[in-house]
Amino acid sequence: ESARLTWQGSQKDKIAFWFTNQNKARVFYGISSSVTPDGAGRQSTRYAQPITLKWTRTQTSKLLLEGGLGAGRTYFDNGYRETVTSSFDRQTIQNTPIYAITDQASGKSYGASIAGYQAFGGDMLVGRFVSTYVTGSHAFKAGIETSNGHGPNGARSWYTGDLTMTFTNGTPQSVTLRIPRDQDDGYGDVQLFLQDRWTVKRATLTGGLRYDYLVGYVNDSTLPPSRWNPAQFFPGFEVEHWKDLSPRFGIAYDLFGTGKTAIRGGLG
Repeated sequence: ESARLTWQGSQKDKIAFWFTNQNKARVFYGISSSVTPDGAGRQSTRYAQPITLKWTRTQTSKLLLEGGLGAGRTYFDNGYRETVTSSFDRQTIQNTPIYAITDQASGKSYGASIAGYQAFGGDMLVGRFVSTYVTGSHAFKAGIETSNGHGPNGARSWYTGDLTMTFTNGTPQSVTLRIPRDQDDGYGDVQLFLQDRWTVKRATLTGGLRYDYLVGYVNDSTLPPSRWNPAQFFPGFEVEHWKDLSPRFGIAYDLFGTGKTAIRGGLG
């Protein structure tokens, strides 16, 4: 389901709003010639909800102001077939005595999903403001954009019985001990930019400057318990902390004044 609304707040101001919610279910997920139906997974999208809110204002015939917010959140589970367990709960899955088996002789996986349970998703928020000034020979634009978000992003998983097994022609060969994961990561960034373009007779000069700031991190996380390990806490830490300044300059020259042949050059 979706909703869209546009409001003309004044002669100069317009506000646009959009929202949608999407749900999806894949009864069999990951089935193939080497994965039997009971060894396949089951995907369920709990929610997928992007939202946008945009404001524009025509301040003058030459100056345009724009601002907006965008947000989104999504979460979906890659779980087991319901014949194995219909639950996505960690303890319920860990206590389910139906195991994933891969037979080396046939190359087939069966019994339960070899990928186990996994969760994907997260939240994101973006804000943006831009001003644009345009005349016949001059165009200037400046703005700021910032965003932050976090989520498990595939780093949440656990297995039935906390193990998977390998057989050869139906005979057990080895057991892989599985420990659960529950990791939450995130980021925050800011971008500032300005660009300018001047047209002087046949020459068009362009210039710009952009500043980027990004911090990526892993939040405080707890390794869930299993039959092989106790719960353990891990403090969060920064993964990257980047700053970047990017200037650029360019020139284009109309050789004959016809708009058909030009020489261009640039530096960034």
